[in-house]
Amino acid sequence: MKEKACRVCHRIFSEKQQCPDCKTYTLSEDFTGIVWIFSLEDNQIAKQLNVTKPGKYALKVR
Repeated sequence: MKEKACRVCHRIFSEKQQCPDCKTYTLSEDFTGIVWIFSLEDNQIAKQLNVTKPGKYALKVR
């Protein structure tokens, strides 16, 4: 199954029809850029993306 990104929080995951973080159904297979967030402590990228949990995120979701 192809990976999908949530249009709201940009979290990337597979085998789901609903975002596990924000519980929305607005998912897309059309996204660019991938960033892994391992730690939120003093992480400027996580702050820029408004990430609240470690994981795999898309930089842009269409």
